[in-house]
Amino acid sequence: MEKAETALTGSAFFRALLYRDGLIIALLAADPLRLANITALEIGRTLMRDGTTWSLNIPAEETKARRLHLAVLPDWSAPRIDRYVQHYRPSFRNFESTSRLWLSQGGRPLGEDGLYKLVCRRTRDAFSKRINPHLFRSCLATSTAVHHGAQMGLATTVLDHRSPDVIERYYNQAKMIEAVQAYQEILLADPQG
Repeated sequence: MEKAETALTGSAFFRALLYRDGLIIALLAADPLRLANITALEIGRTLMRDGTTWSLNIPAEETKARRLHLAVLPDWSAPRIDRYVQHYRPSFRNFESTSRLWLSQGGRPLGEDGLYKLVCRRTRDAFSKRINPHLFRSCLATSTAVHHGAQMGLATTVLDHRSPDVIERYYNQAKMIEAVQAYQEILLADPQG
């Protein structure tokens, strides 16, 4: 998003694509929705402006677990979503004909395959590692386990997992990470190696 805002070259539409893609990735990091749900976000229906904040309100029948997904997005996201909706989204052809948040280069609602590929491409370009949309969900579970292991229920709730087995796998992975880090600290502390 910052690159789009500061780019001195490239067309206005190129900057709109760059901003859109950055916002998709930022929202996946903030609330790692399933691919179908992030793709289908609609302004005024599943993505709503509430005063100074934006929130998600995805009906139960549109989620894999068949449970309502409610979330207030972080404060940092409001000016960025506002900027996209008011400045960049109108750069897309036919933007008035749909309430879908994400539009393709051709001006139609962006499909799941297109969103998946652009997230993979942009993350590979930025981090030299391809991060697919579902991996954001795994990252949330692992980082919750590593940093807040006693509160693994947070990940269960945010990710809307019904089975505790899925979250337990991430908890165990976090424990392995901690064990390897502790072992490495022991090795580094021992001058005889």
